[in-house]
Amino acid sequence: MIKLCPLASGSNGNCTYISDGKVNILVDTGISATRIIGELSMLKTSVSAIDAIFITHEHSDHITGLLKICERTEAPIYASNGTARGIGERIEALSGKVICIEEDETVKIGALCVTPFHTPHDTYESMGYRFRTANETATVAT
Repeated sequence: MIKLCPLASGSNGNCTYISDGKVNILVDTGISATRIIGELSMLKTSVSAIDAIFITHEHSDHITGLLKICERTEAPIYASNGTARGIGERIEALSGKVICIEEDETVKIGALCVTPFHTPHDTYESMGYRFRTANETATVAT
């Protein structure tokens, strides 16, 4: 069963936790790392259990906590080429560390398949993400 839990949503910050019970993913990290860690704790998980981070776009309300979260996990960061460039411009320490994925390119993490799709926004290259297991689909678009 796919579990989708918004940890924050809106102009003050965006972060969503997705899990299939084995794989744990964050979509965006637009709130403080302290708050993300606290929210994950309430869900009975931790930042060290995160297997991947997917970023929709480079606005601060989507990446505020990214650097601090990356300091606490080895989870890879995925984003479009444009978003990766934007992240590198805003957070120099992460320049070149984002794995670039293309629209409709599926990334498999455990049994969870993640497919990005284009979303219209005033950024370099905004994406939403579709998460699929053999039986379920969940989508995050911000």
